[in-house]
Amino acid sequence: MKTLEIRQILENEHKQLTIELGLNAGPSSNDDRAVSPFNKKMEAASQITEMEQRLMKVRRINQQMADIEHALEKIVKGTYGVCDDCRKPIAAERLKVVPQASLCLDCKANQHRSLLSTYVR
Repeated sequence: MKTLEIRQILENEHKQLTIELGLNAGPSSNDDRAVSPFNKKMEAASQITEMEQRLMKVRRINQQMADIEHALEKIVKGTYGVCDDCRKPIAAERLKVVPQASLCLDCKANQHRSLLSTYVR
């Protein structure tokens, strides 16, 4: 794939994520509903769960946007397709599937192993 095509794909994805972020960042439609005196605890628990789910989604979207912005910066710098850790080329097949990838598969696997080992301790 050509750099121009990749840039267009990344920019389109960024626009979609911006829209999705706007839809999820504001108050939910359930925030103004009345709480029944009989079900206050259940209702409050439900609202907290909904809020936590929205916050997790917003964090995921923000991370995806940051990854895309990083890839766009790498295009400008001329380092797109180069692993941030080992500086080796990232496989073209990987970039086709995940155009915002900044790590080769080996470095990504090492990153996952490191994260898992911190949770296993």
